[in-house]
Formats: sequence, C-alpha cells, structure tokens
Amino acid sequence: MKEAWANLEGLSPFKFLNRSEDRTYQILTEIASERGLSVFPKVRLIDAFDRETASLDPLQETFAIRAHVDFLLVNADRVPVMAIEFDGPSHLSDKQQRRDETKNQICEQAGLPLIRATSSYLTHHYGGMTALRWLVETTELAIAFEAAQEAGAIPWEEGFDATLIHDPKTSTFPYWVSANAQMKLNALRRQGVIKRMAHRMTSCVDGPEALNVAIAELPDGRWIAQTGRMRDQALPFYYRELLDMVTTCELARKVEAFMAGDQSTPLHPEVVARRLKPRFERYRPGSGSSCGGLGNELDQALGMGTNNYTWGLQW
Repeated sequence: MKEAWANLEGLSPFKFLNRSEDRTYQILTEIASERGLSVFPKVRLIDAFDRETASLDPLQETFAIRAHVDFLLVNADRVPVMAIEFDGPSHLSDKQQRRDETKNQICEQAGLPLIRATSSYLTHHYGGMTALRWLVETTELAIAFEAAQEAGAIPWEEGFDATLIHDPKTSTFPYWVSANAQMKLNALRRQGVIKRMAHRMTSCVDGPEALNVAIAELPDGRWIAQTGRMRDQALPFYYRELLDMVTTCELARKVEAFMAGDQSTPLHPEVVARRLKPRFERYRPGSGSSCGGLGNELDQALGMGTNNYTWGLQW
C-alpha cells in the first residue's frame, strides 16, 4: 500500500476546477461567508431547483439532467439562492452560446437567478466593489425585496433599484458604484472641461450580450469614448445598470488621464464613429441619456438614425 501511494505522489493530480473556476470559487466563498451562504461547485442543473414547479418540457428536462452550473449558492437551510457560471473564451462559440441560452431559459423558468461572470468580473473594482460581488449581493437584495412585496411590506408599484439602497453605517449608497465618477464628470462639465456627454445602451441582434458606449465631448469638438460589453444574465432585476455604471467609471478614468496629459484618448468624431460602427452593426438601439443633443449626433455617426429611439434624458 505504501508503494502504491508513493507511486501516486509522482503523478500530476486531477483538478476538479480549472484555474479561473478556482479563483471564482475563492472569491465566491469569501462573499458567501459574509452573507451566511454556502458555495457548491459543479452542481447538476436539474438538482438546483424544484423540477415539479419548473414545468420543463422533455427537451429542457433532458438538458437539465445532463448540464451543470459551475457554482450554486444556498442559504443556511440549503435552499438554492442563485447560480453562477464562469464564461471563459469557449463560451464565444455559436454552439456554446446556444447552450448558454437554453440554460438561461431553464433558470428563468425555474425561478433560479443565474449570473454569468468573466475574468474582469473578478479583478476590476468599481466603487470598491467587483462586478461579481455587485451582482451576487444585488441579486440577494432583489430576492429579499420581492419577498417583502409579497408580504405586503413594500407596495407592488415600487420598483427595485440597487443604487438607491442607503447604508446608514457609512452614509453611502454602496451599490451606486459610479457615484464618484458621475460627480467628477458633472463637475468637469460645469467647469467647461467637458462640453457634452452621452450614453447609449444597445442589445446584440445575434448574440446574448449588450454593448454600451459613453461619450464625453471636449470644447474643441473631439470625443473621448468608452465602450463596455455584458453577457445577458438571468436575473430578476435590471442588471444592465451595472454595465452603464462600469462604462461611466472607465470614461471618467480616461478623462482624468487626458487631464494629466494623455493626448491619445481624444479623437475626432468621425474617427470614433469609424472604429465603433462595425461593432454597432450587430446591435439595436436601447436606452440612452444625452446632454446638449450629443446623443442624436452619436446615433447619426453610428448609422442608427435618430428615429429608432427617443432619448429619455436630456440635460
């Protein structure tokens, strides 16, 4: 027996999780422990919800039996709260995206929130918080909000908005992660450093993701542009707000770099449009905000026209 173990010691051990999944597991374990949750990796999808209430058709049930979720978060009573998938490069293939869409549909039908994370969700911080932490905590808060509405504690007509949640201990709005960035950009606009700003959210017509673009126009007419993408999530609230906030934070960083002497980011509008247009050809217009009519100019530059969407916020 000792000889057998000695021989095994020389072998490369099989790892249950790959490097990215292991890092995701470590971060999720930290977040979950703070909130009284537990993390289970590689759970069969059919075991993550009540199949009797999910009302799956035969094809969906077969898929759920064969598929798994990377991570399942459960509460102290071992009731599933949400699932998390780490989407690496392999999820860019058409075949895998079709599987992902099926999994999203099953989770939505079963009432199981599903978060799709990439490597940037683990490493980039906005307002002191990673995107993964924001999604996990906000999903849990959205579930509690809906339960409070069902109990009659919150009116049904009141919508859930994580950015309005106030922490009395710190006197902050922790989930409004772009607050400081937005205030900086607005201050620079009042000072004349920025002339106008615009945001545009779009949905991909042939893929499960959204693309957001934020523009800051300088007094000389040049644009500083920032884009951001986000996979579609199966969540019970408007999660694309996070994409808008992340794009705002990155735009603010570019503007700060410009003010520090970086002249590589401001470009003439036609150059920005030429670089962005190929990407936006796969997207349809969604919500947006604009100041001084810059939004309409952005749509025209991207070839979207101005009749597809009426800009909801002009300032």
